[in-house]
Amino acid sequence: IVDGISGVSSISYHVRQNLTVWADSLGDKIMSLKTDDTGASVTREIVGHGIESLSSVEVDYVTDKVYWLDTGTHSIGVVDLTGTYPALLPLHNISNPSAMVLFVRERLLFFADSSLQTIFRAGMDGSIQEAIITSTDDLPLGNVLAMTIDQQKNMLYWADTNGNYVASANTDGSNVVKLAGLVTNYAVSMAVFENQLYLSERLYDGMVYRFDLETEQTIEWEREEDIPDLKVRYVMMTS
Repeated sequence: IVDGISGVSSISYHVRQNLTVWADSLGDKIMSLKTDDTGASVTREIVGHGIESLSSVEVDYVTDKVYWLDTGTHSIGVVDLTGTYPALLPLHNISNPSAMVLFVRERLLFFADSSLQTIFRAGMDGSIQEAIITSTDDLPLGNVLAMTIDQQKNMLYWADTNGNYVASANTDGSNVVKLAGLVTNYAVSMAVFENQLYLSERLYDGMVYRFDLETEQTIEWEREEDIPDLKVRYVMMTS
């Protein structure tokens, strides 16, 4: 538990380095906390300027980089964990990106653009950008704030706060399915582990939902505070 931190809008984690990275939306800064084997922790600033409205961060644990989404400049950037070599990805025709997620194993980046009502896929260097999911009458892409990837099953999940629904698709955009039995009011973060999908709703009683993807049953946990982001951390052990 880290005390004394405010304005957190997004978190990510680098397992190999035991490093937590978060978006400080109040200062529009990217921060990190590294804990060593003795339990001692060091907090440092990764990016402290040049961002107008920091929305989310994602860690690339393969190349030791941090990606960020700036809704103020309508851009996605990347920087080394040391804070060196910050750059914006050469994405094109972006209007209002509202959510992003990395598929690190496949070196892919997914982001939703609420103005264009489209979910895009690109290489993590910004190359080969393509629209894979577009808005329909049944599944409008009006305001996607939460996205996550099931990296074991190659599935993309997202929640739309205008349509109040959660949906899934293959990571190539095929087989789009609206999840029956799961209605969201204002989901701002998602995570998936095995057959469980977790959602948090910031503006409605701080609710956290766990949805069983097989039985389509929902469990609710009511919190006294808002939860702007959540992640499921797991480590694969080998002998």
